[in-house]
Amino acid sequence: MVRQANAIFDGIVALSVENLTLTTGETPERIPVIYRSEGWSSTLHVLPIIGRDFTTKEEQQGINSGVALVSYSLWQSHFGGMSSILSQSIRLGDRSYSIIGVMPQGFNFPYDGQVWVPFVVNPTDTSQSFAVFARLRTGISLGQAQRALEAVTARVKEQYPDTPKGYSVVAITLRDNLVENQGGTLVALLCVVGFLLLLACVNVANLLLARSVTRAKEFAIRAALGASRVRQFRQMLTESIVLAVLGCVSGLAVALGLGRYLLMLMPSTFIAQLGVTRPQIDVRVLCFAIAISLLAGMLAGVVPALSTVSNAPQAVLKEGGRSSGIAGRRSGSLLSAFMIGEIAVGARASYGRGPYVKELLAVTIS
Repeated sequence: MVRQANAIFDGIVALSVENLTLTTGETPERIPVIYRSEGWSSTLHVLPIIGRDFTTKEEQQGINSGVALVSYSLWQSHFGGMSSILSQSIRLGDRSYSIIGVMPQGFNFPYDGQVWVPFVVNPTDTSQSFAVFARLRTGISLGQAQRALEAVTARVKEQYPDTPKGYSVVAITLRDNLVENQGGTLVALLCVVGFLLLLACVNVANLLLARSVTRAKEFAIRAALGASRVRQFRQMLTESIVLAVLGCVSGLAVALGLGRYLLMLMPSTFIAQLGVTRPQIDVRVLCFAIAISLLAGMLAGVVPALSTVSNAPQAVLKEGGRSSGIAGRRSGSLLSAFMIGEIAVGARASYGRGPYVKELLAVTIS
């Protein structure tokens, strides 16, 4: 079974928590202490920022090694952030531990842990439960891992006939484990953002269409001088794309400036346990933002451009460029259609019957 697990995982670590009394300091207090098995560094890839991690010998000795890692917040609150912490010790319950390292700032994974100590897991001891985390090997999917775990479960049941009937092992991602039931809220936020983007596109299209009415005579003169409809269409589309690029750059600048406030929208487990202290720009997200900005610019500029280049130059010049002419009447119809569509989208966003929208409203009210 160990060989089969090694074929699909790069690392496996078992973690458990126990609230122990910390007597180091002026007043005793209860803090979460994390027991961790071998495989921490190969699974989570998180190392102390001060000091060192547990050695293989210390992990094999477990709590008898007498060493511990402390969180950054505990280092600051109980030891004043002094560099001499590596020569000090703490007392947890009836045991004393030498501090050998400090974990990164904000990192309290899992269970809001404040201290980490090595522990040897005894498979036959059922008095303590552990959460098991593993890192998939490159090229192994979650479905393949689940099938392998099901085979391991079947062997366990064969080897231990008294295993409970409903016993099973399920593989889920760390994100799903931390987000839990907040996934619906995140989807709801994504839906609302999509509605807002659609409304913004309609508003920009309205503005571009109204602007094209005032420029009807300009484009009619261009057509009379020999400018083709394709060239004029390309010009107007380029203008809308430039506008979209400027909007994208402005949006990214605002996102960078207000990034720390966006953390309030993230699940608390990401911030409290994984040490997410500031948002970082992901290349994939950046590429998506640029792509969606260009697409929005094209969608907002296509209809006004088509409306403008479809006008007959002779008719527009006869009207003298007035908005009440042919171009104005046609654009007025399109403006009315845009307004109707905008109201419909706004009504759908506000009174949507979907469960995600209702969930978002409930969360907002609470």
